[in-house]
Parts: sequence; C-alpha cells; structure tokens
Amino acid sequence: MTEEEKTKAPPAHSLKVRLAWLSIVAAIGTVLDLGSKAWIEDTFRDQPGRSMMILEPWLEFRLVYNQGTAFSMIPDLGDMRWIFGVFAFGVSALMFYWGIRETRLNRVQLACLGLIVAGAAGNGTQRLLGKGVIHFVVVNYPWGGG
Repeated sequence: MTEEEKTKAPPAHSLKVRLAWLSIVAAIGTVLDLGSKAWIEDTFRDQPGRSMMILEPWLEFRLVYNQGTAFSMIPDLGDMRWIFGVFAFGVSALMFYWGIRETRLNRVQLACLGLIVAGAAGNGTQRLLGKGVIHFVVVNYPWGGG
C-alpha cells in the first residue's frame, strides 16, 4: 500500500451517511449564505457605496447586487432571472442526487459538494426574490481591482 493510499479518506459507502453529510452541510451552508447576505444588506442598505475594511488594504465588505450572470456575461437578466433561479435549484437538486448516489465520494468530498449545493440554492433563492444576487466580499489584489 502506498503512502497516498494510506492517507486517502475512505469513501462514505452508506446511503444514510451520504444523505446525512450532504443534507446537514447543504442546510447549514444555505442558512449561512442567506444569513450573511441579509446581514450585509441590513448593514449597508442606507449607505450605498460604503465599504467596511476587514483586512486593510486586502479585504473589504461592500454591498453589490448582481442582476446578471456570473462574471457579468449578461449584465441584467430582467425577467429571465426566474429561469436562472429555477435552473440554480435544478442544478442543486442534480448535484445532491449525484452525491447521495455516488459511493466513491468520501465525507470531505460530500461536505464540499454540500457547500456548492448551498451556494447554488442561496443564489437561486435571491434570483427568485428578484433583488439580484448579493455579493459583498471584495478582495483587493496588489495589481489593482477588486
């Protein structure tokens, strides 16, 4: 047995274990995702353009509503936000289903998949509510931009 095989986490073979890991991580992640976005919205709602420096000059919080797609490939979805919101939930459901069916995944991989499901569910919820997806973590790179 190689050293890599010794340190590799064993797969979560039991359906109950896979379901539990995915469900718990996805639920907690979704609550944290939506909760943190609600907090930043409450904090900055009346102060547009304001930011909160967390780790100067590298990291700050700033309220931004993304009305479009990732990386602003489509800047404003308009009424198509419903399609993207439903699509996000569909992708979440497919990833969740794949995670509970895939017996080769270990618990860490299941937890990571649960966080991806949570992020997609949180963004889908915000699209369906019509505000746009809230972004608030800004990383200021040394070469500029954020």
